[in-house]
Amino acid sequence: MRSKLDHVVIHKGDEVAFGESDGHFFVLYSDNIHTRIRNHDLEETVYHESVHATLDATYLRNRAWRNAQLADGAYVTEYAARRPEKEDMAESALFAWAMLVYPGRLPQSIESQVRQIMPKRLAFFEDLFLKEPIFRRVGKERGC
Repeated sequence: MRSKLDHVVIHKGDEVAFGESDGHFFVLYSDNIHTRIRNHDLEETVYHESVHATLDATYLRNRAWRNAQLADGAYVTEYAARRPEKEDMAESALFAWAMLVYPGRLPQSIESQVRQIMPKRLAFFEDLFLKEPIFRRVGKERGC
């Protein structure tokens, strides 16, 4: 994803972050960054928007992704369920990355729920993340 990310924009203000898939960038707002730091979710936001900026254009309409999404039939977050055509990949990728690259980082109960909710999407991300050289290297370092 780093190789595809073109740039990050930080504006002054308190708007929500967003990612731009065509330009391969995402935007954060300074006041909102402070809120996210207080809420301990800045890293999650950066990862989520990075997915939009780097993976959406290639994979949102990909047959393998759509088939996995349809086969699973449920969503890992309410946000993903409300906007599956736009937010499901970014929401699902966050859980998949944590589970595949940092096994055990999430509580076992969460990992079990994710495996029940999105087994096909988890397999999709396993293939995606472990086929790229950087992902393979990180995965091996983590014992994947």
